[in-house]
Amino acid sequence: MTREGVRRVLVEQYVFHEAKHHTDTVEGATEPVPTPVEAHALADIYKCLHQGEFGIGHSIEDSFKFAALLSAELLSAHPNAAEPILENVSPKGGVFRINLRPYRQRFLGRERSASGVLLEVCLNSATSHAGSGKDFIAALEWFRDLNDKGDLAIGERFYAFPSELLRLFLAQVKDFIETTGNIPVLSHSQVYKRYNAPSYRVVDRKTLERSDLAFLIQETK
Repeated sequence: MTREGVRRVLVEQYVFHEAKHHTDTVEGATEPVPTPVEAHALADIYKCLHQGEFGIGHSIEDSFKFAALLSAELLSAHPNAAEPILENVSPKGGVFRINLRPYRQRFLGRERSASGVLLEVCLNSATSHAGSGKDFIAALEWFRDLNDKGDLAIGERFYAFPSELLRLFLAQVKDFIETTGNIPVLSHSQVYKRYNAPSYRVVDRKTLERSDLAFLIQETK
């Protein structure tokens, strides 16, 4: 777990899911301009880093229901080649999101077989990725450091949450962990859903590399 690894993941998230919602230009700036985050809540960054550390395991309680939901969501997804199929959400490089809209575009006309292949990868991923609570907390602390120092820059802007809001959020998370002994699992915020309409599944990289979808990794390099 490194600061640079966390920075790369979060910059990619802002490239894909934040920057496109800021269409006004910044003129005359000699360095990145501080820009409030609009399309994310803190819960969405937390969720990204949580998935990157712990993978998919928490979200599969019933494999039959999971399969049915995946098939239905893939068949209803609007094909979109403009979105990336894979997003790395792990500072260690071990976990991806597979976005269903571009995934459907890639397998247009073969959605049912593509759903079955992805289902197998998801189910195998659920048993192959453990994660470390210590490393997850470290990732959250690196996020705070990067946010507060303006190091999440994309072009003419750097995106940041209010420092005090982030401090209080992390304090609440740590208090919950200390009180319950459990690391909370958070859902995407309504603001993130409104701006980005997330539709994806989380997979383990090593599992993906051993699957019939391994070529997706090469295609994204």
